[in-house]
Amino acid sequence: MDLRSLASIQEFPGRAGQRYNIKLESSPDAATVHRTAVRARQADEIIPAGVERSGSDESNTADKAIDLDLSTYSQSDSTSDSTPWFKVKLGEVHCIREVVEYNSDGSIQHTWTWRGTRFSCVGENCSVYHDLLVETEGEDSTIPDKSSCKNGDSVKLQFIDTNTYSSIAVYEIAVFTSVRERQAGEIIPAGAELSATYGSITADKAIDLDLSTFSVSDRTSSTSDSTAWFKVKLGKVHCIREVVEYNSDGSIQHTWTWNGTRFSCVGRYCSEYHDLLVETEGEDSTIPDKSYCKNGDSVKLQLNDTSTYSLIAVYEIAVFTPDSYKMMVMCDDYTTIYVDGEEKKNVYGTEIWDKEAILHIPTTTTVVGIKCHNKYITDKYGIMVRITDKEEAIVAVSDSSWKCSNKEETGWSSVTFKEDESWEPASDKTYRIPWVYDNNNPPFKEQVIWTTSGKDGTVFCRKVFPDCRIEVHLPKNLVVLSVNLSNPAINLRKKES
Repeated sequence: MDLRSLASIQEFPGRAGQRYNIKLESSPDAATVHRTAVRARQADEIIPAGVERSGSDESNTADKAIDLDLSTYSQSDSTSDSTPWFKVKLGEVHCIREVVEYNSDGSIQHTWTWRGTRFSCVGENCSVYHDLLVETEGEDSTIPDKSSCKNGDSVKLQFIDTNTYSSIAVYEIAVFTSVRERQAGEIIPAGAELSATYGSITADKAIDLDLSTFSVSDRTSSTSDSTAWFKVKLGKVHCIREVVEYNSDGSIQHTWTWNGTRFSCVGRYCSEYHDLLVETEGEDSTIPDKSYCKNGDSVKLQLNDTSTYSLIAVYEIAVFTPDSYKMMVMCDDYTTIYVDGEEKKNVYGTEIWDKEAILHIPTTTTVVGIKCHNKYITDKYGIMVRITDKEEAIVAVSDSSWKCSNKEETGWSSVTFKEDESWEPASDKTYRIPWVYDNNNPPFKEQVIWTTSGKDGTVFCRKVFPDCRIEVHLPKNLVVLSVNLSNPAINLRKKES
């Protein structure tokens, strides 16, 4: 076989059904075949801030274990006063649920999972390691742990004193959290209730931001409440626009949206539920509803009388006011989303090319940034975005008003960043659309954008929302009227002068 013509793609399974890609390529002189395997970062994976290790092997440095490249590895050696160790620095405190070490072929070498008191290890050589050590070095260490995860800003692997090995070789290591971030417009619940407990599982598990825990509501013996129900208590009356139920991986199970007369449901089991019930229990219930939201201080899910299920299991539920924009993003293949320079972490869909990432962002947002990495520059690629307001009117979509570059510059997603000539209007060539092939039907359709070059493997696109501000000085207060020209809505903000 002529090695110059060799080019094949192989797939093999990884963690929880994730797949990795190996690309075999020949060198120019056909003397050798290079094998590279790039691992995709997952939605619940923490991006490391750095790494440390024992020993001083100059070729297999510590950073090779967090570079997403399965063909490289880090080597930690024994020292005169220590067995080999390897440490991942996280930059800030996270609640850590799981740590996974991968082999060069993408298979899992070891998995450490938090079990409430320690990290239990599953793998071939668990017996040569100390217990996985998660520590808080740079911040307050008094944050309480949860039953499903342990707080810390570093993760350390170390051999025990009696092991027979002198080195730790780590191809890739990944640290996973189970805590989702609260979004713009999301109400902080005051509590939760359920129809009847199932075992020892409590209602609060569905509002603790922890995707690895869940609440289960059982049916009752009462004739008036014979089917299972789950209720979120809000503490005071809010005008509720949307309620979202999440699965354990952060994907959306159900969405209920107020349409002026009822909450319409989108999701797999909508037919099993009564209409979502928003009530005012503790305050005056005469406050008029609006066309885009309903007033209430509690939200209740209840199975209908004809449901074939007797239990409601809820991993996480979130209740939203209209005080946010809904943003939907698709990227082929991997995306990172920034809002006014802040990276939005653990967003489901950012690591899956044909799934939309959905999040709520502030109505005061000035800049949205999208980083998109295309695995294969010879294949399909693109970015698609839609941002809507409380009445589902378009605030912004992906089009040529975005600016894109193939160069990652410091602060590129921030409000204060100044674009130079390298930032060009986004290209919108329709032949780049990845989501219309193979009978794929995307969940929304807008213009697909990229840089002007299909050879760019990673691109950075940003959208700046122009606004006009009018300041009126009053004796005791300063009122600022902020008009977003992309969506002519007026936001009133008041502060002491």
